[in-house]
Amino acid sequence: MKTILTSLAAASFLCAGAFAQQVQIPTVQACNIGNAQGTANVYLGKRDDINTAGTIDITVSDVGCDPVSGDGHPTGHITMRFSLTESTISDMEVTLIEQMTTTGKHTTTTYMNGRCKANGGTVPCHFWLTLTDNKYANLAGTPDIVGVLVLDKKGNPLTYGTGPVKTGDISVTQY
Repeated sequence: MKTILTSLAAASFLCAGAFAQQVQIPTVQACNIGNAQGTANVYLGKRDDINTAGTIDITVSDVGCDPVSGDGHPTGHITMRFSLTESTISDMEVTLIEQMTTTGKHTTTTYMNGRCKANGGTVPCHFWLTLTDNKYANLAGTPDIVGVLVLDKKGNPLTYGTGPVKTGDISVTQY
């Protein structure tokens, strides 16, 4: 009887351990040296209807990160306006860039995420933003690209879109 009870206790302990929640360690969010600037208008034809223009307008001012000379945290100012089908917000302002990674030499791209406020600062949100610098300013060629996803505090989509810059220029550099 003692052997059976010992075996049952050991089995219960092992089963409880198998179903225990594993500790999650967040990824390191150290940025590399890079920056982004510009003003652009993106047109998405499939997001255009009688009530919306199918556009994203973005202004990126002094966005960058310098882990060598700076403090290693991204800084800068980003605002966006949306006139898109499936969008429940009309504007968004970034309040904190939590992560910024810049890569590439010829078509430099930066990926960022962080916190924001939408609809005139009334809706707390999270954003993910991709900016790709495909051409030199004022020259013909492959357009720059802007991609964005904005979620509310519960993780519900507020807006999204990825497309080529129609007018304006986005500059992304990596050092």
